[in-house]
Amino acid sequence: MPGVNVSGRGPLFRAVLALMVLLSVFFISILISLIAGQVVGICFFVLVGGAFMGRDQFVSIGQRHVSRPDAQRYRKQFGWNVFLAGISIVLLMIVPVLNLMTPVYSTILMTHLFKKAACIQGCDLT
Repeated sequence: MPGVNVSGRGPLFRAVLALMVLLSVFFISILISLIAGQVVGICFFVLVGGAFMGRDQFVSIGQRHVSRPDAQRYRKQFGWNVFLAGISIVLLMIVPVLNLMTPVYSTILMTHLFKKAACIQGCDLT
C-alpha cells in the first residue's frame, strides 16, 4: 500500500531467503543423486520441493484474503493437504511441456484449497 512503511523482514528479504533455500535443496538433491542414486534424489527433490512449493504458494494465496499470520495458521492446520498439493505442483513441473501450466494450476489449486480451509474455520472471505 502506498505510504505504508514495511518494517522488519520485508517481501524482498523473504523472496531472497526462499530462493536461497530452494537453490540449496536443488544442490543437495543433486548430491544425494550422485551418492544414493537417481531414484532417491528425485524422490528427495519431489518431497522437499513439494513441501516448499505448497507452503509458499498457500501462504501467498492466503495473504490475498487474510493477514500473513492467519494464512500461516491455516497452513499449519491443513499441513498434509498443502503438502500433497505442493507435491502435485512439483510433479507437474517435472513434465516437459506441461510445466508451462504450472503457474495457472498452482494458483487455482491453492486458491481452492485456501478457501476450503477458510470455510472450515468459519472465516468470512468477502
